[in-house]
This record gives sequence, C-alpha cells and structure tokens, in this order.
Amino acid sequence: MGIHRGGYRQYQGPLLPGGTRFLVLAAAELARLLRLRSVRWLLVLGGIPLVVVVAAAVGKGVVEAAAGALPLSLDLMDRLFAAERFFLALLAAAAGAGLIAEDRGGNALVLYLSRPLTPSRYLAAKGLALAGILALVYLAPALSLALVSELLSPRADWLACLLRAARATAVAGLHVGAASALVLLLSSLATRARYAGLGWIALFFFSDALASGLAHGAGDLPWLRLLSLPDLLEDSGAWILGIGGRPAAAAVLAALAVVAALALWIRMRRLQAAAVVG
Repeated sequence: MGIHRGGYRQYQGPLLPGGTRFLVLAAAELARLLRLRSVRWLLVLGGIPLVVVVAAAVGKGVVEAAAGALPLSLDLMDRLFAAERFFLALLAAAAGAGLIAEDRGGNALVLYLSRPLTPSRYLAAKGLALAGILALVYLAPALSLALVSELLSPRADWLACLLRAARATAVAGLHVGAASALVLLLSSLATRARYAGLGWIALFFFSDALASGLAHGAGDLPWLRLLSLPDLLEDSGAWILGIGGRPAAAAVLAALAVVAALALWIRMRRLQAAAVVG
C-alpha cells in the first residue's frame, strides 16, 4: 500500500508495547490476504483433496468393517500432502509475492522500518501472515485427516493419533517455513508482486524439470533429486511421516530455509538503512 505525503499527521495517542507491535501488522496482512479473490479460490480448491482422501478413508473403513482388515496401506496422509503441495506452491505465489514487494513499490518501508518496527519484527509479521494462509491449505487438512482417521478406526488409539498429528505438524512446519522464507526473499528483491510470484513458480516447477533433465542425461543418480524443490518436499515429508524418503532431503530443505531466512534478514537490514538514509 502506498504512503501519500499529503495530509500526514504524527500520531499522538497511546502506543502498543514494542514487543507485540508487529502482531498488528500480521493481523492486518492476514485479513488483507483473505480478502484476495485468488487466495479465497485457492483455499476452496485446496479443500478438494481433503474431501477425496476422507472419502477414501471412509470407504476403507466400510470395507474393513464388512470383510476384515485389508492387507494394504493407503498412506492417506502422504497422498494428502502430495495433492496439497500443488496448492501450497500456487498459494505461496498468490499470497506471498506482494508482501514485501508492494511495500517497496509504495514506499511503505520508510514508515515501517524507520522507527516503529525492527527488520526482524517486520519479517515476523509478514511471515506469520503468510504461514497462516499456507497452514489453512496444508496443516489444517492434515490434522483433520488424522482426527477423521481415528474416529473411523474400530479401535481408538488416541496416542497414535497424537503421534500422526505431530508428524503431520512437523511436515507442515518444515514445508510452510521453507516456502515462506523463499517467497519472502524473492518478494524483497522485487518491487512488483508479479515478478516475485513468477520467480517462485519458476523456482518450484523448473527446478524439478532441471533435476529430471540432468537425471535423463547422467543417469538416475539419487543426489539429483536434491536439486528439485518438489522432490525435496516429497522425500522430506515421507521421511518425517516414517513411510520412506530420505533424511538428506529434510536436512537440505531445512538448510535451504535457514539460508533463505538469513539472506532475507540481511536484505531487510539493507532496505532499512536505505529507508532511513532516504
């Protein structure tokens, strides 16, 4: 949102504590994102995989109730995450691309960073808003599936349900955190949301194409999957859920998130210096 010079008057009323002031910005950004038509549509469409997977769980429960336990495992949680990864990528572009880029384009960073907020708290506000949106299409369906699966089970085991929910939360935390850090970093490098969004889409989908192309030319080498962001999400999620995957994928994805977050913090410090000097 742009900051207009005309009619500005310094606020003289009560101030919120400095430690929680960023939550006002986080709530305002979350409410703004929820008003975006593209975000609302993606949230609605992101609920379709949950409906399909729950229907599969209900069907499996009906068959097992009539014929006994089936000799196969559907791995419904992993299938749900596999379907939701597509919506995670699109929603990250629709909701996160403009979070910092629009502030840069409208000169709002001068207001945010010159005094009221530190770069860390500014990023915390933007990150909370984006992570909250992504959690609605990634974490909420996973927790819903864990609860529904337990309710459909003939023998309730709430300890196992809590373990599945904890594993799903860990997967969502890693994936949402990595996506948020990368998207916000790209947003901080642009002044228009479309450029940051296109950069994220290119990173997400073309990294997979690059890894596939290299694998086709050099053979099926396991480390080539570490070059693909979708493969990193898939393998790390499977490993955390305990159904396969590799710990290397989780380690690389976590390292990528940390590097992106550090680069983002350095970038915001430089933008703050430029805003104050300007």
